[in-house]
Amino acid sequence: MAYTDSIFTAAQVRMSELFSEPELRAALRPVNTILLKNAPALFINLQDIVDSEGVQTDAFYFKRTTAAVTNARTSDHTGGFGTSAHDTISFTPYVRSFGHSTKDSMHNVLGADFLANEIYNAFQDIMIDIETDSLAFLETNKSGVNDYGGQFGTFDEADDILDIPYVYKDKFFNITKQVMRSNDYRKPLDIIYSTDGSIIFQEQAAQGPGNEKNLVYQMAGINFDGVSDLFSIDNDEWLQMYAWERGAAAMVSRIPKVNAMGKDTPVADYFSLPNLLGSGMTFAVHAYWAKADGGNFTQDVVRYYQLSVDIARSVAPLSNSGEKVIQKFSLLTDNI
Repeated sequence: MAYTDSIFTAAQVRMSELFSEPELRAALRPVNTILLKNAPALFINLQDIVDSEGVQTDAFYFKRTTAAVTNARTSDHTGGFGTSAHDTISFTPYVRSFGHSTKDSMHNVLGADFLANEIYNAFQDIMIDIETDSLAFLETNKSGVNDYGGQFGTFDEADDILDIPYVYKDKFFNITKQVMRSNDYRKPLDIIYSTDGSIIFQEQAAQGPGNEKNLVYQMAGINFDGVSDLFSIDNDEWLQMYAWERGAAAMVSRIPKVNAMGKDTPVADYFSLPNLLGSGMTFAVHAYWAKADGGNFTQDVVRYYQLSVDIARSVAPLSNSGEKVIQKFSLLTDNI
């Protein structure tokens, strides 16, 4: 394992330099980033979830309870007890394999550079898949109920989306906050919005009190970091956006305990590697040596690696039928 340790250490150092190469540029992963940050706020038993080993595990959430309100004080009184909601969440493994040829790396680039590039590519592929599935998770968990009844938008019950006419573009984010308040969400909001939404945000954020229009008032209470290029925008839309109260939707990552602890065996090695793309996740690594004849060389020795991480996503449960914590919005084009 000494050789593996040394070359992996060298490869990690080399990876930081790869970020500057155009071919290896990394796209932003805002959905993953925001959902991961929300995990401590959503899950009461977060550490138990992270430490679990099965495909499914139990998650607990605080639950809203109600009781009758009276108009009389009494010396003898009883009451209900606070409770939590229980749900089962499922982990999905994301796995990427690659090999490292001893002879091939000697004839191309230094072994650490070659390995760094493959690790980087594996990180990229896994993170793209997780991000794509995370955005699909938001779509699956958007609310079918919206209590907004104002004049600045219409809830499309067929597509479960609140459509805002283009004429209200300069009020779009303020309308978003008011719609969420109509549904009793008053805490700061996390949003994920399509790329044109970022253009509108940046323009409006620059329109302060000294400008002809003051639009910057809309920005308070919204996290605008969630710009995604993975949306599929309809022809009648300028942008789409998901919004939820901060902490109401989350994602958890974990790796097997054997990888977290590290273990060498005569057959294979188990260890872990932090995601150097900045996600905050740790990846499990399984590796073994094998003899190889074929490809570019004979009598080669190949090190096969498999990077993996388990992902589970969840939203805070609601009791009302069809209602979920995530609301979807669109800004319509001006030709509607």
